[in-house]
Amino acid sequence: MRPAAPHSEELNAIERMGLGFLRSRSNKHRDAMCAWPARVLERIKRIERTTLVHAGLCGAVAGALIGASELVLHAHFGEDRGGEDLLDQWPFWAAYLGIALVVSAAEIAYLYWRVLLAVARVGELTGLQLGPEDAEKMMALGLSRAALDIPNPRAPIHGVDPYARVPRWRLVLQAIMYRVKVSATSVVLRIILRRLLGRAAVRTVLPFAAIAVYAVWNMIVTKWILAKVRHRAAGPVALRDLDEMIKAPVEAMDGQARQLVAEAVAESITRSQDAHPNYVLFLDQLLDRLDLDPDAIEQDWSAWSGRVADLDEAAGQVLLRTVTTVTVLDGRSRRSQREFLSQIAAARARRFDEQALRRLRRAFDDGHGLDAKLLSAVTPRTREVA
Repeated sequence: MRPAAPHSEELNAIERMGLGFLRSRSNKHRDAMCAWPARVLERIKRIERTTLVHAGLCGAVAGALIGASELVLHAHFGEDRGGEDLLDQWPFWAAYLGIALVVSAAEIAYLYWRVLLAVARVGELTGLQLGPEDAEKMMALGLSRAALDIPNPRAPIHGVDPYARVPRWRLVLQAIMYRVKVSATSVVLRIILRRLLGRAAVRTVLPFAAIAVYAVWNMIVTKWILAKVRHRAAGPVALRDLDEMIKAPVEAMDGQARQLVAEAVAESITRSQDAHPNYVLFLDQLLDRLDLDPDAIEQDWSAWSGRVADLDEAAGQVLLRTVTTVTVLDGRSRRSQREFLSQIAAARARRFDEQALRRLRRAFDDGHGLDAKLLSAVTPRTREVA
């Protein structure tokens, strides 16, 4: 199997910590499940709910501690924070920022631990074996990065560069915008409260105004992270199902048809603009199945798009199933990916059903894997009634 590099090499300290924690709690002797039974899915949802409650309480406690410290400092330094001039106020702000940093660091550490614990439990329930092999290391890294809210590496995967069409400035802007979300939300709330409440009320209420913000924001971010974790944990189940579906027809396909499938998958991944770990696993598995080398991928769909209509029925079905799978693999398909799938469907005298794609994604997230009927329903023949 091809190595998962560069996604699994040169890990930083946080990534090594997350990877080590997940491996220490994984069950290496348990067989991986082909699909998640209802009881397993219910336990996963219970773990998610418990983690959300802990995240909210953690945010509320952090907000309360910071608010209380502000009141204590006001009592010590006075309402003018130690003076009229900003320079005279530096002891107040130094003490306040020091307390806020300590509380925030403890809050973040606790949240990371809680989410990593939830990820480890999900991995154990779903039978994920996080051993030293390349594919398993890739899966463990994907889960730990999701838990620690670390972005996917901005690097090519098996000959495909998802960021080839993304301007560098946009990547930088996205990183900056994420970092200012919490502070911007807190500032807006403080401005609103100052407008609605009188000065006396503001002095008492304002230091605690961020409690709800911290609690709600922690729950929102944690819910988002857990959704990513569940989607990544469900990836190997779905990919195993797809490989079983396409194994026989791929053996009968010629080299040109196999290359076309690989180019279509590469185009969809490029349109996603994300090096999602599920893509790494999928490309590795698909290239093995197609018996192709990553260097053979041209990543120039314009040279292959005209050949879609010429595929026989079996090869056309492989193409549609693989591209449909790519569209749901990262948890949130982009419009350009859906448009690409619609174009391929039209070339095969089929149509694109977005509602069916949503049903497929829900089944994917619930660990049901990939069902042939659900896959086919996304691109039914044009003569079929919606």
